[in-house]
Amino acid sequence: MSFDPHLIKTPQATPSTVIPRPKFVLCGTFSAATTISVVKWLKKFDHEMEDYRGEDGRFPLAEYLDNVSMLLIDEASDWSESHPEAVRLLGEAEVASTQTKIENFRSLFCEKFSAKAFEIVFIPLNLKLSELHQRPDESLTTYHT
Repeated sequence: MSFDPHLIKTPQATPSTVIPRPKFVLCGTFSAATTISVVKWLKKFDHEMEDYRGEDGRFPLAEYLDNVSMLLIDEASDWSESHPEAVRLLGEAEVASTQTKIENFRSLFCEKFSAKAFEIVFIPLNLKLSELHQRPDESLTTYHT
């Protein structure tokens, strides 16, 4: 009996699913001066992290907290590097992964920056124009400006 190497089947490599890294275009960075509320920013962040959710619907802790901390700038970054509980949660991301840690970080984050955030209120142009009027002691040039 002779050996024919062409009859041996080699296993075909199955393509692994590669999840592209999020670009965070929708949420952008977060600072205390960000014009959207912290809750809305977190919703946008979660949307951009959607591809990372596991089959159980949870985010992987390390990727979630690492990405959040990279997007915090200015006062938000300073807070995440100086608040003891935030430092602990961000530092333990690789050690023990539990969904509770994400929720704890989100709670601290919202608590810290909820007062800084504000909502933009839409005022129709016709209403704004109707409220414009020259005060009796105001010059025409000042009013026009």
